[in-house]
This record gives sequence, C-alpha cells and structure tokens, in this order.
Amino acid sequence: MRSLMLCLASLTAGVLTGTPAPATCTAGSEPVANASQRVREVRNSTPAEESVMELERQWAKAEEKFDPKALDEILARNFVSMDECGTIRNKAHEIASDREWNPPGPEVIDDMSVHVYGDTAVVLGRFTWTDRDTGRVKLQGRFVDTFLRRAGQWKVIANSYVRIDAQRSSACKAPTSPAS
Repeated sequence: MRSLMLCLASLTAGVLTGTPAPATCTAGSEPVANASQRVREVRNSTPAEESVMELERQWAKAEEKFDPKALDEILARNFVSMDECGTIRNKAHEIASDREWNPPGPEVIDDMSVHVYGDTAVVLGRFTWTDRDTGRVKLQGRFVDTFLRRAGQWKVIANSYVRIDAQRSSACKAPTSPAS
C-alpha cells in the first residue's frame, strides 16, 4: 500500500509538472514509463478516459443530492482526501462531510484532462457550484483525483482540491487529520 501511495504521489507530481513517471513505478502490471501518457480532449477520449470522466460527473451528482450509496460505490475503501486547508479525510469522513454539506445549488465539473497509466488514472479539473437563486458562482476550485482500476472497475482512491473563488482564504481553519 505504501508503495502504491508513493507511486501515485509521483504520478500526480509528474502530471502537474509535465515530468515523466519513474520507470520503477507500475500501474497494474504495466510499467508506467511504457503506459499511455497522454492528455486527450473529451472528443478524442479513450474508453478508459471516458469512464473516469463519467465517474467524476456521477460523483458530483452524488455530492449535490447526497447519495451515500453512490458515494460508497465511487470512493475506494481506502480513499483519502485533502482539502485546500490541509484537512485529511478517509472515506467515512468524506461521506459524513458530504452528509453535513448544504450545497448552494448545482455543481458543474469541467475543464477535465485525464492521464491514464495502465490501471491508474489522474484527473485534473475544475468544479463550480452556483447559487440556485441567483445563478452566480458561489464556490469554484481545481482538483486532482486519482483513480485505480480493480477487477475492471474504476474507483477514486485519492482527491485533493483548492478553491479559486474569492472566498478561498476565509474557508480554512487549523488543519486536522482523522483518526486512522
């Protein structure tokens, strides 16, 4: 598990900086250095990229309507998330947080790019929550999500995001970590 997390960290860093993944890192049985390392726009996406983008959209809907069953299906058992304040959540804490969340209106996920490395996919994108009454942007941010394909099924294993809207700095309190 530790090697998987280190591998994913190096994959994410590589995606963000444009550097190649280390040859010792593997995704499934295929070395990442030999795996597909490309970004495609939606109109030219592979089936794997399309599947992951669809899961992103389903995840957004599950958060918006608070559908714990869908969230449980989308998030891997060992899911971990870190928000812009440094708060770390596991799967149970993430679902509990979504239960308490009162969304201001609909969420749109866009500007996605998907990088597939064998059985691992890294998604960079933007989320926007709009006010249901005024239609104005209430929250906006950028995210990096990591998916892993197990037994042919994609699951989110890691998420990190930062807000890019005007209220981003006022959202943070002291960082916390859940008990493992």
